[in-house]
Amino acid sequence: TATSAASLPSICTSTAPCYVPSKPGTATTGALGVAQFLNTQSQDLTTYATNPLWKVVDGPFKLSQFTTSGFVKLVPSKDYSGSPKPTIRAFEELPFTTDTAEFNALETGSLTIGYIPSQDLRVRKSLEKSEGYSFSPWYDYGFTMARYNFTNPTVGPILSQLYFRQAMQSLINQPEYVKEFDNDVGTITNGPVPTYPPGNPDESPLEAKGSVYPYDPTKAVKLLKDNGWTVVPGGSSYCSKPGTGPSECGANIRKGETADLTELYASGIVELTDEMTALQSSFSQVAGIKLQLNPAPFSVVISTTHGHCTTAHPCSDWEIGADGAGWTYGPDFLPTGDELFLPGAGPNLGDYVSATDDANIELTITAKTKKAEIAALFQYEDYLARQLPDQYLPTLPLQFTMYKTKLKGLVPQDVFDIIYPQDYRLG
Repeated sequence: TATSAASLPSICTSTAPCYVPSKPGTATTGALGVAQFLNTQSQDLTTYATNPLWKVVDGPFKLSQFTTSGFVKLVPSKDYSGSPKPTIRAFEELPFTTDTAEFNALETGSLTIGYIPSQDLRVRKSLEKSEGYSFSPWYDYGFTMARYNFTNPTVGPILSQLYFRQAMQSLINQPEYVKEFDNDVGTITNGPVPTYPPGNPDESPLEAKGSVYPYDPTKAVKLLKDNGWTVVPGGSSYCSKPGTGPSECGANIRKGETADLTELYASGIVELTDEMTALQSSFSQVAGIKLQLNPAPFSVVISTTHGHCTTAHPCSDWEIGADGAGWTYGPDFLPTGDELFLPGAGPNLGDYVSATDDANIELTITAKTKKAEIAALFQYEDYLARQLPDQYLPTLPLQFTMYKTKLKGLVPQDVFDIIYPQDYRLG
């Protein structure tokens, strides 16, 4: 039988339980009717704190207050039987309309936990001294990169040449970028598997040693010259030996074609802007790769690059795209790459295609034992660390956390972006 959503009680209780029928029903009956009822309830933000539906919890906290402006107050649930049990009286999430407003609250010492804007990192030590804060970068399980559009009719043939990608990567001084632009807070991206946390068991020995292509201007120039390019530092390098031979430019690169590229990147991110400017200078002054920078709002970068570019349907409106957000593994926490680099995968924005990579990814998914899974994962990531399907850039923390030193149980912060206030203890 089916039940009409209109006849459902306003809350499921032990005396009036929610009935979920086996038949799917419609938008007003059966299981779909129940789903529609719950969805409708969830859209009424003004009743979040009073609707008994949202008081049914199995965790350590339950909702006490909620406002549509973003204020949330959680209090310990007396029915929680797990461990550890909360010792704090309440956990409140406070909304701020600007970075400046949150930083001002940190300056007054009124927050137990806050997030300092990246542009204010240089003054964090004063907060530690004056207001009793400690600092902890909050990294998530991911890495940062810019995407290559291998389908672009104009520069796709250039980007498809491994030697050219190697040359570009050899001109990206990641350690210097972290030091100069990121206040020494950040990690180096060596490949598709996160280098954080330290000792990450998913990271291969090759990646753990450091970048396969560290900053090396001499190597970058040599790679171009050895592959048919006349290098013009400060100008436009050009292909002088077209063809597919070992010392020639590569397939579909014409004689006289210049190394002129455009990189679309998300504006408003200070660190990314600084990195792009430094990268532009390095490319041009050292190797004659003219990189035109095209800053745009994050939403524009996303909408432009997420066009499902394929060989059959190439994209001509972007060449290299950096959204500044990178990639986070979650809820698929094993960094196997099937979502990122398989042909047809949505996030494979520039249509990177490699039969070897496809086979490596397949092994990470089908491995029968833990030992085989690890071996397959290492093989997959080592291949992409060398093949450079993306432009690897420094990875910054998700947040720059400032917390009262007397607060225990906050660190280390979870790399999968989960908070555990039941662990917090105020000393």
